[in-house]
Amino acid sequence: MRIISATNQQLEAAIDDDRFRSDLYFRLRGFELIVTPLRSRYEDIVLLASCFLERAAGAMDAPTRSRTAVAMHEGQQITASDLGLVAPAEGDLSRFSDYCGFSLTDAKSQLVEAFERHMIGHALDRNRGNVSAAAR
Repeated sequence: MRIISATNQQLEAAIDDDRFRSDLYFRLRGFELIVTPLRSRYEDIVLLASCFLERAAGAMDAPTRSRTAVAMHEGQQITASDLGLVAPAEGDLSRFSDYCGFSLTDAKSQLVEAFERHMIGHALDRNRGNVSAAAR
């Protein structure tokens, strides 16, 4: 049996205060994975939402992406704004679907690299290929 759980409580402190059973804690604890709260990684929300929506679309075999959003939206495609998210400047989340198969860390790394390549290319174009001027 596999049990996955999450808490926002400090369980060791709860055990000390007799608010959580120590025997249960040690039976359930296999390994601990501490993740920075998503509220501290706001930039990841659109990427994660896009990935989850793509998976949901495949599972439902439908052009719409979220049952909740479908109930609230009348169009053919669910957008970030329909989910209460801030959409990227172009408003096109499909460009993130290539990263759904990667871990969040790898996807972020690849996105940052792609962004850097784009910005370097833009700087070189703006400076007519002059590397020193582009670097400044």
